[in-house]
Amino acid sequence: GIVGTGVNAGFLFGKNAAINLESAEFNRFPPSNVGKKLAKKKLGSPFGRETNGKFLYLHYNAHIARNHLPFPELASTDELSSLAAGHTKKASKVARLFFYRSAALMACQIAGIVDFLGSDAHCIMGGSLFWKGHGYRGALMRTVRKLTHHRVTFIKIPNAEIVGAAKLII
Repeated sequence: GIVGTGVNAGFLFGKNAAINLESAEFNRFPPSNVGKKLAKKKLGSPFGRETNGKFLYLHYNAHIARNHLPFPELASTDELSSLAAGHTKKASKVARLFFYRSAALMACQIAGIVDFLGSDAHCIMGGSLFWKGHGYRGALMRTVRKLTHHRVTFIKIPNAEIVGAAKLII
């Protein structure tokens, strides 16, 4: 899987089949208002607009504007992660909500995959949001545990975007 500026997931099915879900295209859920606006601008894919790091800060910006909150508008999801890491500001709590929402949506997908496969899974993961987003990985793991009885472990392979698929075949 990957959760960074984009999202996707895939899995091995049996001994001879690799399934690429093109998960950013998943659209069987009600989109947020920000997701709807991005769709009108033809930016991103349905699930990606709600989950990937390219757009998370826009969800935060829209929330603070809609609710007239006196918090800083952000220019990137890296800034959102830094803000979320704060421990005392109310803005930090708001920022964390958008990481937790994305992580929960991704957890649904991962739990669905392992339930479909009917077994525990080792997931090779890539993407800066998954590995570096403030609290992201922990939130995703907690939600996966709530959604499935199968055990899921996440593995980081250096340069996975280059060698990850090759490691699966070897």
